[in-house]
Amino acid sequence: MPFDFDKPTDRSQTNTEKHNWFKEHDAIPMWVADTEFESPSQIKQALIKRAEHGIFGYTEASPKLINAVRQWLQDQYQWSIEPEWLVWLPGIVPGLNVAVRAFARNGKVAAQIPNYPPILAAPELGGSVRSDILSRWENNRWVLDIDSLTNAVSADDCHMLILANPMNPCGSVMTEAEIKQLIEICETHNVLICSDEIHCDILMDETLRHIPIGKYEPKSITMMAASKTFNIAGLSCSFAIIPDADIRKSFNHVRKGIVPVPNLMGYLATEVAFETGKPWLTEMNRYLRANRDYAINRINQWSGVYCNTPEATFLLWLDCRETSITDPFSFFLKHGVALSDGKAFGAPGFVRLNYGCQRDMLVAALDKMEQALCSIRKI
Repeated sequence: MPFDFDKPTDRSQTNTEKHNWFKEHDAIPMWVADTEFESPSQIKQALIKRAEHGIFGYTEASPKLINAVRQWLQDQYQWSIEPEWLVWLPGIVPGLNVAVRAFARNGKVAAQIPNYPPILAAPELGGSVRSDILSRWENNRWVLDIDSLTNAVSADDCHMLILANPMNPCGSVMTEAEIKQLIEICETHNVLICSDEIHCDILMDETLRHIPIGKYEPKSITMMAASKTFNIAGLSCSFAIIPDADIRKSFNHVRKGIVPVPNLMGYLATEVAFETGKPWLTEMNRYLRANRDYAINRINQWSGVYCNTPEATFLLWLDCRETSITDPFSFFLKHGVALSDGKAFGAPGFVRLNYGCQRDMLVAALDKMEQALCSIRKI
C-alpha cells in the first residue's frame, strides 16, 4: 500500500493544541511534537469499528495488546520482556512525575540540560530539587558531559536520573558504550534511572540502533509509547517497563488513586499500531530523513544560525546565539513561524523546529524564517 506523506490534512477545526496556541499570530505551527501525517489507516478503521460497538465502559489492556508490545520490543530492540513488567499510563509525563514522587521526594533528581520542559519541571513538582547535567558538543553531536553527570549523581541526596533517549531536543541516540557508562556511574551511586524513550522508533540515522535502558539495567524504569511514532498522542496511551518487582510495587503504590489507566481507544490504537504499523513507519522515517536533510541544508546557510543533524526524532535544534536576535522565539513568531522556545528547555538563544510535516509546509516555514533574517541583514 502506498503512503502519501505529502497529502495535507486540515486540522483547523479539530481544536488541536499545535494549531490553536498561536492562531492569533497567523503563524505556521512548527513547535509541539506531533506530526501533520495521518496515522496508519488500520488504526483509523479499528477505531471506527470499535466506536460502532456503542459501549465505552471501563477497559483493561488485553492479552493481544500486551503481546503486540512484547513482540514490537523483541523485533525492534531484541528485548524480551515479561507481561508483568508493563505498567500502563495515560502518558509519559504523568509517569515521570509518579517516579519522582515515588523515589526522589525530598531529594535531588539529575536531568540533562537542555531537555524536554516537563522533565525539567518534574523534580520541583514532586517535592525534589533538580540537579542539572550539562551537555557538550563532541564529534558533531550532543552528548552528556560525564564530569557533570558524575557530580550530579554522586551527591548523597541524589536518588534519580531522568534520561531522555533519544535526546529531546538535541536528537542524539546514546551508543551502547555511553549507556553502559551511564549505568555504571548510576549503579555506583545507587541512583535509579528513569528513561523517557518516546522517540525511540523515529531513527533518522539508519546506521544506529536504539538501546532501551531496561535491556541492560533491570533496576530501572523505561517509558515508551506508540504516540510519537504513529501520531496518536491525543489517544493518551503509554507504558512503563519496570522489570524489578520492588520498584514496580513502589511506582504503582504512588500512582494509585491519582494516575488513571489509558482510555479504551488508546489501548486499541496502540495494539493496532504495533501489530500492523511497521511498513508505514518505515516510509514515514524515509520521508522525514528527506525533510531533515532539506531543512538542514537551508538553515546552515543562514548567517549566525547553526543546526546539527539529529540522529533521531523529527525535531531540529537551532542555535541562534551568533545572530543579533535576543529572543529568537518571539522574533520568528512575529514573522509568522511558531517554534518551541529554547528557554523552556534550559537553553536561551535556541529554538526547536518540528519537521514532521508535509514538505510544502516545511518549505513555507523556512521561507518565512529566511525572509525574517533577511529583514535584519543579508544571509
